[in-house]
Amino acid sequence: MTIPTSPLSINKEKNHTVQFPNHPIPRAIFLDSGGVINCNDTRGPQWIQYLTEYMPTTVLQGPGLLWGRANKKMSHDLFVDKGFDRLMAQAKDHEELDRLYRLHWIQRSVDLVNQYIEEAEEKANEHAKEGQDATSGVTPVHKKIVLPESEEEQIAIAKAAHDHCVGRVRADYPGAVEAILALKQKLHFELFTCSGESSTDLKLTFRTLGIRAISDLTLEAEEEEDLHPIFTKLYGPDLINCHKASTRFYELIFEDCGVPAHEALVVDDKESILAWAKVLGAITVQISTKDRTGNELMVDQVQYIQNDKTGALEKKTVQVPAVDYQLGSLAELPALVAQWKNRR
Repeated sequence: MTIPTSPLSINKEKNHTVQFPNHPIPRAIFLDSGGVINCNDTRGPQWIQYLTEYMPTTVLQGPGLLWGRANKKMSHDLFVDKGFDRLMAQAKDHEELDRLYRLHWIQRSVDLVNQYIEEAEEKANEHAKEGQDATSGVTPVHKKIVLPESEEEQIAIAKAAHDHCVGRVRADYPGAVEAILALKQKLHFELFTCSGESSTDLKLTFRTLGIRAISDLTLEAEEEEDLHPIFTKLYGPDLINCHKASTRFYELIFEDCGVPAHEALVVDDKESILAWAKVLGAITVQISTKDRTGNELMVDQVQYIQNDKTGALEKKTVQVPAVDYQLGSLAELPALVAQWKNRR
């Protein structure tokens, strides 16, 4: 006998038919947001559009198109050129990271917008020297943006812009919302998030999707028949003050909610992140269409195996796949876990 039970075979069939698991039915499901519920590629263009419309209405003003251009450039610097990783390395915890990120976002944005204004001014001067008039199509030069000296004011401006955009972007994958409702209302799983996004961002995102968490509801709202909270808690790094960057992230979430790792099913789009949960003994599901055949990530997991002769449990470290199941979309998850329940 093995506790936790032996790892599940990885599903590689296109129809995602899987063998019946020999692990306990999970008590709770932990869902990532970006890449699982929401499409990050769809979010980006929407975000820039909302920011373009919003920033000229703030105390900073400035041309909206330049704000959008600056944000596109900065997003590449942060998430493609690893700028966010460098900020994370500087921060001792998530609270400090949040502060560093907001200051970086607003200060760098203003620097870029002012740079674009300077470029436009230089171009306008060149056209003026060449004797071209207003009909040349050169945009009138804008005043440079001046940030308040107070870092707290800068952070407040950045947060207001962030919340404005998050609360309006809708980028859920087809069938994702229906899957979440089925997991809660039909299959009766307790649901949590385990996202790199803050709990505040998750609340705004799910509100747009028409989904509420228990923590969203006021006492008055709880009494209304049409409001049925879906998520027990929306875990982001802010609730546990820990980056989503190691096994410790999942340890703190499991400790906080009281769900043992071996009773948790963790869903993410990244195999390397699921490895952190698998080490603790969680059941893991990757949402991806990537062919991983022959290249599965393996992790060391501590298991207690019963000695056939003495009956005693012996602690051993074994290698297991980081991913137990791979599905093409979250929409397929209810059928998978329903299959487990129906065959018990």
